[in-house]
Amino acid sequence: MDERGGIGRDNRLPWHLSADLKRFKTLTMGHCALMGRKTYEVAVRSGGGGYPAVKNYVFSRTVTQVDNPKVEIIADDAAAF
Repeated sequence: MDERGGIGRDNRLPWHLSADLKRFKTLTMGHCALMGRKTYEVAVRSGGGGYPAVKNYVFSRTVTQVDNPKVEIIADDAAAF
């Protein structure tokens, strides 16, 4: 988080901390990942099709489906739980 409470800028992290990214990958590998649509779109743009998790759950009211078996779109908060 930056000094103004921000966690992103222009759909990117406002910093690049290699050790932090490696730790995130280690912690999420083999588990599910929950994210919003914009985070998922950034992950796809970076070439991975999502995070290296067993399953990626994407909360979105606008996207209804994606062509990736490791991704499930959740349109309703209640459906997630």
